[in-house]
Amino acid sequence: MERLAAFDLPWATVIHPKATIGPNVVVGEGSYIAAGAIITVNARVGRFATVNLHCQVAHDDTLGDLVTLHPDVHLSGNVTIGKGCELGTGSIVIPGGRIGDWAVLGAGSVAIEALPGDQTYVGIPARPLRAVGNQA
Repeated sequence: MERLAAFDLPWATVIHPKATIGPNVVVGEGSYIAAGAIITVNARVGRFATVNLHCQVAHDDTLGDLVTLHPDVHLSGNVTIGKGCELGTGSIVIPGGRIGDWAVLGAGSVAIEALPGDQTYVGIPARPLRAVGNQA
């Protein structure tokens, strides 16, 4: 994206006709909203973000640039997802939740507290993924 920015070309923003977009929603350039996605009201989707099939983005949510929501992600109200985050299929973030930049929330995980960036989280409730292997 940064290398192509030098060409100063417009980026297409694609919103599937079967997506539901509520009032006062801002979708950044280069983003994609898939069929069956619901973005309710007063939400902001950053640049080059993907809101996949059947995702629900509730009121007052903010998705940073380069965020990917895989199918069936559910974000409750007033949630903030940092830049470059990836939320796995079926993951959930409870109301007021915060996920830091470049974090990964594994498929089926539930974030019930703020999660710092640059880590991978899994489980219910979501906890940092620990390295597996020979550890002395």
